[in-house]
Formats: sequence, structure tokens, C-alpha cells
Amino acid sequence: MPDEPLRAARSRRRPHRRSRTALVAVLLAVLGTLAAVPTALAAPADGVAVLRLDGRGHGHGVGLSQWGARSMAAQGVDAAGILAHYYPGTETGSAGGEVVVGIASGPRATLALPQGGELRSARGGPQAEGFPIALGPGEVVTIHHDGSGWRVSRGGVRGLDVGNAQMFQESRDCVLLCPPETTPEPTPTPAPDTDPGPQPAPTPDGCAGCEPADEQPEPPAPEPAPEPAPAAGPEAPRSPSPIWAVPVDGGTVRSIDRGRTYRGLLEVGGGAGSVRVRNHVDIEDYLRGMAEVPGTWPAAAVQAQTVAARTYALRAMAGAGEICDSESCQVYAGVARESAGQDAAVAATRGWVLTHGGALAATFYSASAGGHSATVQEGFGSSYDIPYLPARPEPTDDVRPWNLEVSLADVAARLGYPGRITDVRVDAAGPSGRPLAMTLVSDAGDRPVDPQDFRRRLGLRSTFFTIESGVAGQAPPPPPAPVEADQLATAEAVATAEAGPVRPARARSLAVVRPRSLTPADGLAAARIGRLVVLAALAAATTWAAATMAPWRNRNP
Repeated sequence: MPDEPLRAARSRRRPHRRSRTALVAVLLAVLGTLAAVPTALAAPADGVAVLRLDGRGHGHGVGLSQWGARSMAAQGVDAAGILAHYYPGTETGSAGGEVVVGIASGPRATLALPQGGELRSARGGPQAEGFPIALGPGEVVTIHHDGSGWRVSRGGVRGLDVGNAQMFQESRDCVLLCPPETTPEPTPTPAPDTDPGPQPAPTPDGCAGCEPADEQPEPPAPEPAPEPAPAAGPEAPRSPSPIWAVPVDGGTVRSIDRGRTYRGLLEVGGGAGSVRVRNHVDIEDYLRGMAEVPGTWPAAAVQAQTVAARTYALRAMAGAGEICDSESCQVYAGVARESAGQDAAVAATRGWVLTHGGALAATFYSASAGGHSATVQEGFGSSYDIPYLPARPEPTDDVRPWNLEVSLADVAARLGYPGRITDVRVDAAGPSGRPLAMTLVSDAGDRPVDPQDFRRRLGLRSTFFTIESGVAGQAPPPPPAPVEADQLATAEAVATAEAGPVRPARARSLAVVRPRSLTPADGLAAARIGRLVVLAALAAATTWAAATMAPWRNRNP
């Protein structure tokens, strides 16, 4: 039959089509294997991608380092030598005056005069009708603004441990970098005698928070139930201007809302629904209530801190007219922080300030510079160039080390980054080694990140750190809470902070350390592995094809 040769030819060709289809499938599998090679190399294996930060210091690191000053004092350096090291090029001057400290804010103010005194409608001069109001020892009054004036309501006599401690946060910076509009005229004078006489012995380990009990801040009392705004009856005196609480001579004033007692006067001002309490106090009494370093530290360290704090406060007053009582400015706790060591340092350095170019210097300081102080650009991200605030090594072995492991997923969440971060890179560093420019490396595109923002968002103690990527066996704890202010800027804060998620330096806990990201060397390795995979797959495909086609190779179509 004529059709038989055609059918035979067709039947002989069918195995060729099946063989070609199978060969295409093998080649596609090979290509898929090659494409997967870089992914397999880049992906973490059985772990969580993390960053490890090894850091030093606490705070911005600009200017005086409190723990560094302590080390220098222990080595025999006096206060003048410590100040010359941290503020080179400054001169000695003399200045004084009153400082105004914002201490509390809320819908009303509750206060008392422990030794008695009076309330005035003006600090001095003529008074409004019903003023001054005499107050007995411990008598409590509440002051609020009713929309047309300031009303006073008597609240009886309470024990002075009653109060609701509320941290007052100033809404603006102290603007110490800006040249003050008016500056007290400093008078050049020789450095004061820095020998304050006998000093209390330091605590055995010298740590912050280990001071004698009489130096500890007053503990806040339990928060009382909210009180309704006091009724303004006809007997309630009204003042059209802010009210002043003035103690008897040598007496003190107490802010029940803040939970603290102060020297000087209290001014209650502001407006309806936003009452502010400010402490007007002489600079020397203000310095007695500082809570920056323990009074039991070596005398030279406490004196150097006192000079820096005096200069800082007077410059802030010249520029902004007031100063806050928290780490955003200087930590001021009032009478509760007075001690023999602190009082001696204030007396030994009375009036001593630092100047530069005839104006008060910007005497920034922090808890610890980590062995090397920072420039203004490194510490604050500012473009200001201040010659007397250089980056320079400290003569100390106590660098206050710390470390932190954080997952890259937490880094992305804290920084609000939508992509998957694969690395964090330091692109530029300042003279101390602190980062000036950083980049988030991600599958959604690289993005620069400000080192100061990186520190704040992750709650880090400083920007003095190195970064290493790796893989941990399990997810580390979340990073510390973000910080809005420099909450670790004092020696007092260091001991408390060391109990938090950012731990003192310890042995590494990374389970497996892997490359932070693929490098050219990684690409070369991937290419080599890929070529081996391709060659092996092609060899297998050739062998399979040869075996499959052998029965048909010598037959005619």
C-alpha cells in the first residue's frame, strides 16, 4: 500500500519530538537552578538577620565628659586642668545672676511654703486687691486661671510628701549654639582657689546612684485623684497678673505638682488651661540643686562640672530667658540634691565661668564620651564649627562600653522604611570615629539615614558605635524605646540605663556571622558555582539525550 512508507516515516520521527521536548525541560531546569544560586547565597539560613552594634559612651560626647572628668580627677588633675582639656582655648571669667527654671506645667498649680510666707500678685511693688495673701507653714494652695484672672484656693495643710511628680519638658531647645543677644560682661580673673577643704569619701565603686541616702532625690508620692477646678467664690482673691510664691527669709517653696522643694521664688503664669510654674533662683543656689554628678565624686570633677553648668545656665538665660530642669538642658532637682560635696564645689568655684571671644562659652557636656570627645557636627549633626569643642581623646580607661543586637526587621519598623533592609552602612565618619553619614541598604532601594535620627529611633546611648551584620539563632528583644531628648546625658542616668535592653559590653551572641551584603567576591563565587551547575546539568542532559536517541541514530527517516 502506498501509504505504508509515509506512516512508517512518521512513526520514526515521533521519538525525536519527545526527545526535544524533554531536552528543553532539562535546560529550563538548569537555568532555574542558576538563577537561584545568588538568592541561596544571600538569604539567611535558619536564623534571623540582625545588626550588632558595639558602642561606647553615653550621650552626645561634645565637650566635657563627666566620667572622663572623674577619671582625670582621680589621676590628680585639678578642675582648671580638666576644663582646659575639654574646652581648649576658652578663658576664665566671672559672672552671676538669677536663673529662671521651668519646673511644672498643667491645668493648675498646687504649691506650699514649708516655712510659711505669702502669695503676691506682683513680685514687688503695688499689689492687686486681696494681695498679698499670708500663708502658714505647710499651707497648700491651688492656683488656676479662670479666663479673666488668676484665682487662689486654699487647700489646708498637708504633709510635704504629698505630690504628683510630673516631668516638665521644655518645648524648645536652649539654643546654646546661637550667639546670645545679651551676655553678662565677664571680667577676666585668675582661676579661683579650687581647694574646697575636706570632702566626703567617694563610694567604694564610685558609681552613679550610689550616693548616701541624704543625696537621693525625693521619691514621688502616689498620684492623687484628679481634683475639679476650684470654685471661684467671692472670697477667692483674683490677680490680673501671674502670682508669686515668696517664702520667709531663708525659707523654701514646694511644687506639689512636681514633687520637689526649691530655694528662691515660684512664679505661676501662663494662661487658661496651660499653667506654668517657674523657679526664680540665684545661680549659686541653683547649682547646689544640680543632679548631674554625685557630690561624693573627687572634688576636682565636681568643681569642673559646676563651672560648666554655671556657664551653660547663664548663657541659656542670655539667649532664651529661661532653662528647663531635665536632660534637655541640665538636670535640676532642687533642695533634695544638695550635699556637702556639691555645696563645697559651688563655694570653691563661685562666679567662675568660661568665656570665648568675650562671650560666655557653649559648655556642652554629657555623661561619657567613650574615650574620645566629639565635634559639634558628630554630636548634634550641626554645621557649626566651634573651635573650643574639638574631638580629642580622653585620658581614661573607663569608656562605658555597651552593645545591642537588633533585628533588621525592627530597624525597618523603627525608621519607617517600607522595604526589607539587608544592611546598614556607615558611609562617612568624623574625627572621633562617630558616623556622619549612613545608608539603609534595601530591596526597595537604598536610602540615607541621619545618624542622630538612627540613634534616637533605636534608643541608643550614643552614636559612637560600629556595626556588624549577621544571623542570630532567634529574634533578639525589641530595641529600647525611642528617645526624644538626650535622656542619657548625665552620669546619674548611666547606672539606671545599664539595666535596660542596651546592655553593657559582653561576649558576642551572634550564632553565625555572615557577609553583610553580596560583594564582588561573592558574585565571583556565585558565577563559579553557577558554571559548575550548568556544566553538570548539561553533561547529564547530553548523556540522557544520547541514550534516548541511540536506537534511532543510524536509521533512515
